[in-house]
Amino acid sequence: MVKKMVYSVFFMSVIICFVFTGCSGSKTGGKYGEVKTLLTDYLSAINDLDKSLESAKDGKAAAKAFTTYMNKMKALNQKVERLPEMYPELASDNPPAELKDLIQEFNESEDLQAELLMKMMKYMDDPDVMKAMEQMEAME
Repeated sequence: MVKKMVYSVFFMSVIICFVFTGCSGSKTGGKYGEVKTLLTDYLSAINDLDKSLESAKDGKAAAKAFTTYMNKMKALNQKVERLPEMYPELASDNPPAELKDLIQEFNESEDLQAELLMKMMKYMDDPDVMKAMEQMEAME
């Protein structure tokens, strides 16, 4: 059950990936400024989780890192849900040129997401991690 919860969080990340790949990319504004900001924030959350898990010495630290990540994802998901109606033209397979670099960076983060899952797995029996997983399940 705990593994299922971990997978669901990472699948939630993958869903965001599909939304951004089909609808998404530098925080320089422009027509797609909000999309760029969301994608940049998502990449930052993934990288922060990676750094935190890499330096985690125990389950308590891993649980804290995972909880922080989940909270960031929850906030981002609420914003992502609005994108298709705000930018219907982004649903095509050919995203605007100004988004392509960030979309490429996002696609490259998929390998890191798999690594993060493996890093979390070593703490799956820890009570703090189990509690964080339960909280994540309650958020869905």
